[in-house]
Amino acid sequence: MAESFDASTERIVRYLAELGVPINVATVQHLRDKGGREFLAQVHLIEPETVQARARSKSSRPAYLGVNALQEMADKNGIGELYRRLRNGFKGIFFARGYDNTVAYVRKLENGGQRTMILVKAVPGSIADAAEFTVHATRFEMHMGIGIDELRGWLPANTEEDPDVKKWSGSTPEERESATGFRGFFQTEKEVDNFLSGLKSRAD
Repeated sequence: MAESFDASTERIVRYLAELGVPINVATVQHLRDKGGREFLAQVHLIEPETVQARARSKSSRPAYLGVNALQEMADKNGIGELYRRLRNGFKGIFFARGYDNTVAYVRKLENGGQRTMILVKAVPGSIADAAEFTVHATRFEMHMGIGIDELRGWLPANTEEDPDVKKWSGSTPEERESATGFRGFFQTEKEVDNFLSGLKSRAD
């Protein structure tokens, strides 16, 4: 709290607040009414409610974890071997990016861009001892030339369509409108190997 602050301070505070840091500054102004009574008024640079909302929004975003930390999480949850088999099989095809309990496998594109192709959770879903996955089938077709029906044939029998892939970040308008996705569970190493075999046959 101060009587005033310079433009540089204001820029720094606004920048940090935009990042979700719960920071603010307030000035104290001395006022006098017509009757001679004196008052102190506190004025915030940013509305306190706005600062709190931004901080909550940032804190709700998933934390980034290393792939090794997610491997340890998968080991503790009894799906370590399935997770490890997928992780090793994807090397040279995708690179991995870890989040709070999920690893995103990302494809680098020829134009320098990148697209998340498949998500694998390091924690069990509704099926115990199984690795839950979500595949963006439209991206496999667009960026790897793998047909949606062909891709579906490599996945486990429990696989179902998942329209939520239309909401994935970085999606093109075309992907948001008509994207096809699949969600399911790898329960056995054979299911993992079947998927990886098909993938490698087309990725080489």
